[in-house]
Amino acid sequence: MSIDRKVKRNKLKNAYKNNKINRVWREYQINKLGVNNWCKQYNNSKKVSNKANKETPETAFFI
Repeated sequence: MSIDRKVKRNKLKNAYKNNKINRVWREYQINKLGVNNWCKQYNNSKKVSNKANKETPETAFFI
């Protein structure tokens, strides 16, 4: 992610006073891919290396 994009994103997050952008994007991706495919894709990404942090269909909407 470029520095300019990070700065703009952080300004938006501060304006909303939360991480609403991330929640909306996550919900869009879950609706687009389906919850099981999204969990599989999320868990196979480099972002998740600890088994305790893996997403399941039950926990996908609670962040």
